[in-house]
Amino acid sequence: MASVTYRQLLRSNKEFRQLWIGQVISELGTWFSFIAELGLVRLLSGSAMSTTALLVARLLPFLLVAPFAGVFVDSRSRKHILIAADIARAVLALGYLTVGTRGPIWVVYLCAALTSSCTTFFEAAKNSSMPNLVGPKDLLTANVLMFSTRFLQLTLGAALGGLTAARFGYNAAFIVNAISFVASAAFIWPIAASALQRVVRGGEGVTRRGMWSEVRAGLAYIRHTPFVRGIILVNVAWATGGGMTNL
Repeated sequence: MASVTYRQLLRSNKEFRQLWIGQVISELGTWFSFIAELGLVRLLSGSAMSTTALLVARLLPFLLVAPFAGVFVDSRSRKHILIAADIARAVLALGYLTVGTRGPIWVVYLCAALTSSCTTFFEAAKNSSMPNLVGPKDLLTANVLMFSTRFLQLTLGAALGGLTAARFGYNAAFIVNAISFVASAAFIWPIAASALQRVVRGGEGVTRRGMWSEVRAGLAYIRHTPFVRGIILVNVAWATGGGMTNL
């Protein structure tokens, strides 16, 4: 069965379109902020090591939080998680404004780490919602559109973020980022919660386990499933190389 085109998917699926537009806006703001963060930590510390510390603060939460975020979103309202993550990130984006040019640099690292933690929950909820939003037939098209847009936003957002920070200062970039998260939440708000959630009918054979049990079950599945394990190892290797390139 042939999948739809990008235009057909966006025109015919309102819920997916709302989520996609929200992502486009929020990720554009994220890259605005990232460029400003890099400049701010260099300004505050005068050391190249500050860049390394910032990257660690932004990336380490994905490693530590992701296993728990995946379990958490499966037992909660994904719509509420998406909106809460956006609002929390908007508040944290404004936290950079408290630093100025002479503030404590640790505030930058803290805001970066907390923002990445919230992003981990947002991504977990968004990714787990995709099959519900578009169905099996259009899932490939939807995923490709989401990820291709992300890399486009990386290029566009970094360029515009650099220009904005240079022309109007770092605080302008942080404010744009905060506004982008609020806009993302506004686009997600009209989506019906049921459209994002997996429906379990009957309840037969469904056993609710604790979070640690779910995490252990997930790790065991990875360990005993060669295909999934291979994909994860490839991603680890790719991310390692990408981290070196960033540095």
